[in-house]
Amino acid sequence: MKFSTVLLTTLAFVLNALAQDSLNITMLSRFDSNGGELVKVDDYLYLANQGEGIGILDVSDPTNPVQYEGFPIPTLTNGVAISDNYIYLACMDSGLYVLDVTNRTELQEICRIATQDVAFDVSVRDSILFFADYRAGLRVFDVSDMQEIEEIGHYNPGLVAAFITLVEDFAFVSTMFANLRTVNVSDPTNPYQLSMIQSSSAFRVAGNFPMIYVADGSSGVRLIDLTEPASPNQVSVFDTPGFSTDVALMNDLVVIADGRTGGLRVVDFSDPFNPVTLGYYVTNWAVEELLIGEDGIIYTSGGVFRFTRPGSVEDDRIAGPLSFSISTAFPNPFNTSTSFSFTLYHRTLVNLSVIDASGRVVEELLTNRVSAPGRYSANWNAFSQPTGTYYIRIQSADKQMLQPATLIR
Repeated sequence: MKFSTVLLTTLAFVLNALAQDSLNITMLSRFDSNGGELVKVDDYLYLANQGEGIGILDVSDPTNPVQYEGFPIPTLTNGVAISDNYIYLACMDSGLYVLDVTNRTELQEICRIATQDVAFDVSVRDSILFFADYRAGLRVFDVSDMQEIEEIGHYNPGLVAAFITLVEDFAFVSTMFANLRTVNVSDPTNPYQLSMIQSSSAFRVAGNFPMIYVADGSSGVRLIDLTEPASPNQVSVFDTPGFSTDVALMNDLVVIADGRTGGLRVVDFSDPFNPVTLGYYVTNWAVEELLIGEDGIIYTSGGVFRFTRPGSVEDDRIAGPLSFSISTAFPNPFNTSTSFSFTLYHRTLVNLSVIDASGRVVEELLTNRVSAPGRYSANWNAFSQPTGTYYIRIQSADKQMLQPATLIR
């Protein structure tokens, strides 16, 4: 197989760029790409190159990616997903391609799924495929048997289905320039809409349920509490300088693809009412898609980057284990009281409190308590508080975490 070193901008070249606007993010390499979604298998990155099919890069050395001959498709390619040894490509007018990636550098076409309109995006979980067929809506397929792929479910948002993100039992369906749809897909044969999330131009979603982050174009990133999926609660909006089209989690941080103006950004949302930008890299191209790797590596549709957390000292890697964690509250929603636990990984000073949706402290549970490592249980009695969504907050000297708890009278 012929291959060539990708045209890239090495780290030495970056250091020579006198006017580079960046903070705590270094570009390791640059490669030519026409954008589109990306997935990674072992040391290989697969890019849905718009207009060129799918590209293949060996990124075992992220400072020097090596390009292999990809799989050409003579149409616009937008979305890509992978499960087991199969790659699924949403190829607009050409439908959805299924490729065998057992040989990482020589992809073989297995079959195609015909489109009723335009194959815009694709997501897959286990043997269930979710296919955004634009005006034909969200289509669901059983792909457990490649010889007999069967359509088993359908949801039509009434507008278009453009982008799909799966989180837990929900598919978040972008209709481009209208509200984001929350669709229950726990039974893939009967997907149904639970709610709409306010947005101006939602693209992709990331999160640890019930908290999700929505890349919402010119509005930046929205933090949504889905404790009650049928009644989403917007916690905050983080305005970015660019146009946000993708978002992903890097441990406890949020990474944002913010277009040409905003580039790549890393934000700490531990205080959701006052998010803090910890890193950014303003590129000279539109950062539209991203994928999180290990040790602070961030893959985008145009280059590879490394984020170094402020204060980390070990070989430019992400800092070590968290000092604490907190469980979800139970029951939740609750009527009078709810219980939760928190774990300390080393001896630390802890503050534990409950705040309301505006950030106001409604009760202090622990104040400046120095505690030994271990797991602790706690209870909050909300007998004096009105119905609403509250947040149990645990804090140390330099970090905090929150868990939502909804009180219903």
